[in-house]
Amino acid sequence: MPDNIKFILWSLLLYSFPSLCFGSDRDVQCLRTVQQSVVDPNGILKSTWTFLNSSSKGFICEFTGVECWHPDENRVLALRLSNLGRQGGFPQGLQNCTSMTAVDLSSNNFSGHIPSDIAGQMPFLTSLDLSYNSFSGEIPISIANLTLLNVVNLQHNQLSGQIPGQLSHLDRITEFNVADILLSGPIPWGSQRRFPASNFAGNQELCGAALGDCPSKRRWRLKPIKGCSLPKINDESSIGAAVGATGVEKLGLCFYSMPGMADNIKFTFWSLLLYSCSSLCFGSDEDVRCLKDVLQSVVDPNGYLKSTWTFHNVSHGFICQFTGVECWHPDENRVLALRLSNLGLRGGFPQGLENCSSMTALDLSNNNFSGPIPSDVSRLVPFITSLDLSYNSFSSEIPVTISNISSLSTLNLQHNQLSGPIPFDLGSKFPNSSFIGNLGLCGMPLESCKSMSNDESSAWKIGSAVGFIVGFVVAFYFPHWFVFSRRLQPYIVRIC
Repeated sequence: MPDNIKFILWSLLLYSFPSLCFGSDRDVQCLRTVQQSVVDPNGILKSTWTFLNSSSKGFICEFTGVECWHPDENRVLALRLSNLGRQGGFPQGLQNCTSMTAVDLSSNNFSGHIPSDIAGQMPFLTSLDLSYNSFSGEIPISIANLTLLNVVNLQHNQLSGQIPGQLSHLDRITEFNVADILLSGPIPWGSQRRFPASNFAGNQELCGAALGDCPSKRRWRLKPIKGCSLPKINDESSIGAAVGATGVEKLGLCFYSMPGMADNIKFTFWSLLLYSCSSLCFGSDEDVRCLKDVLQSVVDPNGYLKSTWTFHNVSHGFICQFTGVECWHPDENRVLALRLSNLGLRGGFPQGLENCSSMTALDLSNNNFSGPIPSDVSRLVPFITSLDLSYNSFSSEIPVTISNISSLSTLNLQHNQLSGPIPFDLGSKFPNSSFIGNLGLCGMPLESCKSMSNDESSAWKIGSAVGFIVGFVVAFYFPHWFVFSRRLQPYIVRIC
């Protein structure tokens, strides 16, 4: 069936379904949750989104930015909140606007990550505009599951990483703009889509399609540590040959230093090692146990994990269907990334992550996690390239051991309750945006830690001396006076 016929059919289905399928009560709840989850400094939503008149049909259709399927029906067609000064993370509750086809949050001050399960929240989207905000992290792969998408605008944000190759399967897409963010790698469409070069401008490490061919192969040299006798790797194509000739076990035991090698080649090399390991190296049973421990150790008030993380079906790749879980291969229970952003999770740092032994990305952002970051975090997640703990309530100091995660290229700890000096190796490697919003943090790249001034030091010493003298008098002189006082002797005798 042609795509245009499919779209018309889905539109008719969405429009025709009665409230039993897409209840208007859910759409009202959707907007209530959106209003509560965003910061509205100008009061535009607060003044126009009033739920007092909830008995009349179509009352939400009068709300600013809300378009309905029919003016007399409380069923959201589109949510257009552009240029209203909104702040905070990605709005919550959108999964209850079950027949919504367009979301426009452009030209606001939203930040944090785009939800990894965005396709599950809004499966019928045809237009997604998040441009001119401060969204960070990577573009979620799940956007590729929004098969009706025509428009994707993500320009002028703080997104990083690569454009997911899966997006090339979005056959209906006619507009795609990621200009002026921090993307790298090849554009997945190649010559299949004629998007103008301006839609990718400002990403210095993007290549392909309208930006021209990606750089040709360059020669790289891997230098093994002393005691390791390994074949030379001259370019990217030699990596597989080296793995085959030497064996994964030996390559895994011998740590390579890679002078002059580009980060993407390093990542390819280590990814190949991780992917090639058999279950003896990274067993799928361990990954299943990892997720069981995570589920048991976190508080899940909204039931997102409890409802989708079910361990009754032990078939190959069953954990790859879990919310927030990305696998190396859809038929293999081996975790590639754990993206649990914006799920309302609580508790301490999740336990059991050391059993997800080939995981390369961890995203816990926009939740309510608290307590310290584990001091042995580099042992728990030694191979991650991306760690995002932003917008939580993690406290105490940043563990120095994070510096030991040699493959880490993205770190986001902003907006927590962390304190103390930033470890030097982290402060010199990552920008200040990785640490902002923690009032107790200091040191590069934030403001220098203030040492105690001479006046403060003198005052502290004087106060300590006075306190010592007063304490001495109270501790020794007062009991002596109490015992030998003539006036108090009758009372002392009675007590004794």
